[in-house]
Amino acid sequence: MTSIAQNSFEIFYDNYSPMVYGMALQFSPVNEKTEEIVIATFREAFKSSLDLCKYPSSCITLIHILLHKVQVLLKDKTNLKFNLFENSDLLYHLFCKQA
Repeated sequence: MTSIAQNSFEIFYDNYSPMVYGMALQFSPVNEKTEEIVIATFREAFKSSLDLCKYPSSCITLIHILLHKVQVLLKDKTNLKFNLFENSDLLYHLFCKQA
């Protein structure tokens, strides 16, 4: 990884890891699983060259990646609780109907 790409990803991680970690905690209060979800989410984001610094709308993609990693790592395809999005019809539709 070039130093520019590494710096860009570090900024990306620094900006969004608190949000991703907080959301992961909603699904898995077990610290080791939460960390595993966060790492897998950012690994996938890095592999897909997701760059929130350039494209703010990519935040939705990051959350979709997170939800997919939660389903895979927690092996729960049907019973995820989406408390974070239930109070907003738009967010519920974006994340829950498509997850």
